[in-house]
Order: sequence, then C-alpha cells, then structure tokens
Amino acid sequence: MCNQPPASHPARKYLTRAITDTILASHTTPSSTPLIPTSIPPPQPCPGVVIQWDLGSLYHTYPFPIHDPTSRFKPGYILLSVDPATCRIHVRSLSCTGTSLYPALPCSSCQTTIPLIKIVLDRARTFTGKLSRNTMSHVQPKERLYLAERKLKKE
Repeated sequence: MCNQPPASHPARKYLTRAITDTILASHTTPSSTPLIPTSIPPPQPCPGVVIQWDLGSLYHTYPFPIHDPTSRFKPGYILLSVDPATCRIHVRSLSCTGTSLYPALPCSSCQTTIPLIKIVLDRARTFTGKLSRNTMSHVQPKERLYLAERKLKKE
C-alpha cells in the first residue's frame, strides 16, 4: 500500500517541496544561491483517526475491556474519545509521534490503525465463538446467554 497522496491532493505539494528542498540543501554550498527557497513546512499536529462505529450504541457494542493492560488481546491503538451522538471513535496509534507532514491528515502510524479497528469491529459483531469475556462488549455476553437459553429450551 502506497502512503503517498494522489497527485491531485493538496498535501502532495508539501511532500514534493520537502523532497526538492532536501536535495537542493544537500547539493548547495553556503556561497551558492538555491533556485528554490529551502524552507520545509513545519510539521502539523497529528489529528489521529476518527472511525464511524456502525454497530449501534458505543457503550453497548464497543469492547472497552480490550484496553485493559491485563487483556491478552491488544488492539494496537489508544482510544482517545467516543462520541455517542454520532457513534464515532477517535483513536491514535501506539507509535504516533504526534506530528504529521500533511495538514489535517493523520500520520502514517495512525493510518495503519484503520485495519486494526476493522478487526475490533469484526470481533464486536461476533456473538458466538471463542471470545474471552475480557474482550467482549457489554452486549456480547448477554447475547451469548440468550443463545444458550434458547438452546436449553429446545432440549
């Protein structure tokens, strides 16, 4: 997967300019005048990643216990905030440096959390299987109990 923005993306000019400036800076002497100014845009704060949680109420469907340090399942990101009104979660990678090269875009470390969040989302959709109770959402044990009761009533 390529981490470069598409050619039409406004952040592309910052990357191109930074590469050009770096090359010119390494090939110029103090007495020579570069053709392009050698200023690199300052790093921007990394905003992290905001993901839409489409399973309903975050308080019922998000598996908060996975963030417990004693949990065997490690999500690979830090949960910064949840917005119950819009069902969105705001996360940051464990290896985020806090800065990004592009304005309003997450750093490359935070961009790698998107597949990790998809794994957590898929696990939260699962009501059966061998999920540890320490990694379940609030609704998953209730659903597992309901399925067990239905199975017992059939017998």
